[in-house]
Amino acid sequence: MREAERRLDLFRPVRGVGRPETAAPPGTKTNLFVGNSNTEVGRALGEEFVKNVPPGTKGEVVIGLAIPGLRLLEQRVEGLVAVIKKERPELTIKGPLDMKSEPTENFNAWNSVVKANPKAIAYLGVGSQDGVSLPLIQKQTGRKFLAGSCDLDPAALKAVKDGQLFAVSSPEHWLKGYVSIGLLIQSKRDGRKLPEGWWNPGTLIVNSGNIDEVMKRQANEQSRNAYFKALAEKQVGNPGQYLKPLNQAN
Repeated sequence: MREAERRLDLFRPVRGVGRPETAAPPGTKTNLFVGNSNTEVGRALGEEFVKNVPPGTKGEVVIGLAIPGLRLLEQRVEGLVAVIKKERPELTIKGPLDMKSEPTENFNAWNSVVKANPKAIAYLGVGSQDGVSLPLIQKQTGRKFLAGSCDLDPAALKAVKDGQLFAVSSPEHWLKGYVSIGLLIQSKRDGRKLPEGWWNPGTLIVNSGNIDEVMKRQANEQSRNAYFKALAEKQVGNPGQYLKPLNQAN
């Protein structure tokens, strides 16, 4: 069991905005990383955003970055920006601007940005707190604007339900943990060698079409366990569909 516990450390998340995970640095002996693609998280938000903006639309889009220099969030921005530039090239992108990560600082930063850029057609953040602050600004000012963010903060989910966020892009943290434990149990029980590489469980866009289902599954630990059990078992049983070389993790 000590060996299994030691291996479990390989999957523990790095604390940060939305508790994202990151691959171990080069030179370590960690051969397996179970974690989402942050580039994909940003790209998925961008793809959902362009669905809400007709082709040919002109205007400014403001992008917020809660922790400048944090590679995880920078990758989300890169994915988001790449989609907007490709699909809606007429739009002008402003940022990413430093939006801070603490709740009060994040709200104040976004509030200042919204006031300073009143004609922007959208405000997009790549952290969890952005999905809390932007709807709150709408409530307090009575303004209605296009906004989106990442991660599954309960307040952000309610904002999707209420139409204040067009979507949130989820790294599916719970599923990553479920898959990780499933692999460890399988290894211990069956004597199988842990696979090597980057295991990407995937990204989920939460919008008006699936918000009720997601809110139901996120209600508590029991509901999440029930929802993710079959998904995790399917992934663990089909490693070839989810593994890529470790150096491709993004």
